[in-house]
Amino acid sequence: LHNRSQIAKAVIEARRSVPTSTLNGARALLRELSGKQDIPQDEDGLVEALHVWLNDEARELDGLLAQRYARQGYPGKPEVDAMLDLIRRVQGTYGDANTYLGTFCNLDDDLADAWEDLESVKTFFDCQVDQFDRACKVINGLEGEKAYLEHDTAACEALAKLDEIVRDPKPYGRIKEIASLANAAKAAHSALVVEKRGAILNQIEDAKRGVEDYAAGREGAGEAITALEERWISLRSQANSLDPVFQVGKGEIDDSVVKATADCLAARELIKMKVLETSMYNAKEAAAILAEATGADVVQVIGSKFVLFLKKDKDSKFDELPR
Repeated sequence: LHNRSQIAKAVIEARRSVPTSTLNGARALLRELSGKQDIPQDEDGLVEALHVWLNDEARELDGLLAQRYARQGYPGKPEVDAMLDLIRRVQGTYGDANTYLGTFCNLDDDLADAWEDLESVKTFFDCQVDQFDRACKVINGLEGEKAYLEHDTAACEALAKLDEIVRDPKPYGRIKEIASLANAAKAAHSALVVEKRGAILNQIEDAKRGVEDYAAGREGAGEAITALEERWISLRSQANSLDPVFQVGKGEIDDSVVKATADCLAARELIKMKVLETSMYNAKEAAAILAEATGADVVQVIGSKFVLFLKKDKDSKFDELPR
C-alpha cells in the first residue's frame, strides 16, 4: 500500500472467524460420527478434517451403490441414499468456513439419525451378507420344487420365513435365523429327492422285469435278448474310451445340470459322467435321475462313473446298432 501505483489494484478482504459455539459443535459432532478423538482444535484444521472424512464416506457409499446394490436388491439402499444426500448438502458449502461448519451443525440431528441407520447397513455388508446370499440361493434353488414340498409343513414354513427375511427392508436382527431355516428347507428337499429317486429306481426295475417277462413268453425270445445284449455291449465298448463330459458335485441335480446333460446328449448321443465324493448322490442314483429327466437310457454304472445314451431321431452315429 506504500506504492501509490498499486493502491487502486489492492483488494482487502475481511475474514470472519467462526463462532466458538459452532467450532465446538462441529468438533463434537465429527467426533461422534467418525469415532475419532484427535479432532483438530484450529478452524482450518477442523474444516479440512471434516472435508476429508465426508469425502471418504461418500466414496465408500458410492462404492456400495455401484458394486452391491447394482447387482442385487440388498437391504439398506434408502439409508445409503439418505446419508449421501446429507453429505452432498454439507460438501456443497465447502469454501466458506462459517457456512460449511454451520451447515454441518444445523444438520446434526439428521446426520446422527442417518449415521445410526447406516451403521446397521455397514455391519450387514461386513458380517451378514453371506448368510443373506445363502437365503436367496435356497429360495431360488427350490422355486421349482414348491409343488413337491407343499405337503411338508416344516419345509413350507422355513421357505416362507426365509422369504420374509430377504424381503424385509431392515432384516438385520433376523439374519441369525437364516442358517437353521435354510438347513430345514434343504433337509426336506433332500428327503424328497431320496424319495423321488427311489420311485424312479423302482420304475426302472419294474420296466426291466416287464421286458424280461415279455421276452420269456414269446417264441424266439432267445434271439430278442441276444440282440438287446449286443446293443448294450456295443454301447459299453464305445463308452470305454470316453472321458467324463462333466461332474455331479455337492450341489443338487437341478435344472441347470439337467439342461447341460440334455445338451451333451443331443450333441454326442453317448456320454460319460462322474459323481464326486462330495455329492449327495451315488452314481446309480444320479444316472437314474438324469436318465428320467432327459429321456436317455442308462448304459452302465461303474464305480463313480455312469454312461447315458440318447439316440438322435436323424443322422445318428448309432444307426447300425441292433434294435
